Amino acid sequence: MNCREVQDHLVDHLYGELDQDLAQRLQAHLESCPSCMEELEALLKVKGLLLSRKDPVPSSLLTQRILAHAGEEISRPKGLWGLGWLRAAVPVCFLLVVGGWILLYQGWHRPGQEESGPGSSRGVAPQAGEPALMPDHEAPPQSLTREEKTRALPAPPPPLPASPAKPPLKDKAMAALPSPPPQETSRLPAPQPRPQVGPHSQPPGGAEGQQQEMAVGKESRRQKVQGMGAGAPVASPPPEPSGDKEGLPSELSMGEKLIGEKDFTRAEEIFSRLINTLPPGHASMPRVLLGLAQAREGLGELGEASALYQRLAGDWPEYRELALEKLRVLEQLRRSKMTQPPGP
Repeated sequence: MNCREVQDHLVDHLYGELDQDLAQRLQAHLESCPSCMEELEALLKVKGLLLSRKDPVPSSLLTQRILAHAGEEISRPKGLWGLGWLRAAVPVCFLLVVGGWILLYQGWHRPGQEESGPGSSRGVAPQAGEPALMPDHEAPPQSLTREEKTRALPAPPPPLPASPAKPPLKDKAMAALPSPPPQETSRLPAPQPRPQVGPHSQPPGGAEGQQQEMAVGKESRRQKVQGMGAGAPVASPPPEPSGDKEGLPSELSMGEKLIGEKDFTRAEEIFSRLINTLPPGHASMPRVLLGLAQAREGLGELGEASALYQRLAGDWPEYRELALEKLRVLEQLRRSKMTQPPGP
């Protein structure tokens, strides 16, 4: 713990309100820090002074003044609009609000009001295709029969003449296409039955029969290939899986191997080529930077190696400790070179 954290917890530690772990760490810091111990001793003195001070006894005059003020408050008459009116007004307002909501949203209407229908408006021109409505004083009697009402309606318009059927576009497109060429008959030879050979029998003719059978098989396979070549295209072999175009793993491993063999010149060439070809966010960029820094350190280029180590420590936290250690070593080497006397 530092001194600031200890000073924030000193009062809680003074009254025993810290947990055991925090109290032990604070006590260990107090034993090693004289300034914080002095602060704790000052707080202990203040606490002792506060505990030694007795509570003041109120005087008799203060008690009399408090009782007189309380008597004046009790004897003061209450106003006309006290809490009694308020208690009575709250339920009345609640009933008014609920009643207004019921009258507004439950379909209350004034007496004599009628709902307007589609035919109740007068003086409105009928729309096209609808029968003209008669005024109220000339409305037909309700006793009309269904046939009379049907005759009163206007006759429907005559149906439109049917357009001539058009051939579908698909048939036109099919008719415009050229006729396919006649299919050629398969030129594959008819399969020839193979002679059945018993378990203890030999082919006729001995070695001559076997040679003849092999010649027939080769001829049939050649004819099959020639027959298939005219119609079906030959399938190309599947593409071979391409490897790493940049050759990054092999070059990176080679550069690290050269670093281990103290061949810093070739290693510096490999890592310089990799750092110029890799994109900025490549996953292998920290390894390339570390290898290039080590190669230049081995070649004696301490300034460029320090710049690479600083970039490695700033951009990649997992390499920060290693880079800082390398920077300390380079600083010691630089100082030792500066302190060495010049040669004759």
